[in-house]
Amino acid sequence: MGNRFSDPIVSISFPIIAFLAFPLLTPPAGQSATNSPQPGEIPDLNGVWSASFTPDISKPLGHQPPFTPYGVKRFKNVDEADDPLTQCLPIGPARGIQAGIMPFQIVQTPSVLAILFENQRIFRIIYTEPPQRP
Repeated sequence: MGNRFSDPIVSISFPIIAFLAFPLLTPPAGQSATNSPQPGEIPDLNGVWSASFTPDISKPLGHQPPFTPYGVKRFKNVDEADDPLTQCLPIGPARGIQAGIMPFQIVQTPSVLAILFENQRIFRIIYTEPPQRP
């Protein structure tokens, strides 16, 4: 069984889908979607976030996303039994954020951003500053 995420077409499509789904995210309580940071200001991402569940990306887009002939062939041959979620495996941050399966929390400090997923209690830590060397 091969890793379908190693395909360059699939690898490129996930960031695009995540970018398109980002406006569907609900901002944390107490924050407005219209509050945008000033130039040079770091946005405050702290809070619990939840995305709308979108099983069919063509509905919010209003059309099927464009596929190359190779992409159409791959899309038609997707086997849902290979879905990591059906095998109790971590689904990864991009899908965890845009699929809307469960809410997630972002904890932000000046040097670290942590994304804590309620689903399967997984987390991602993103270091935003280089480590200090002695």
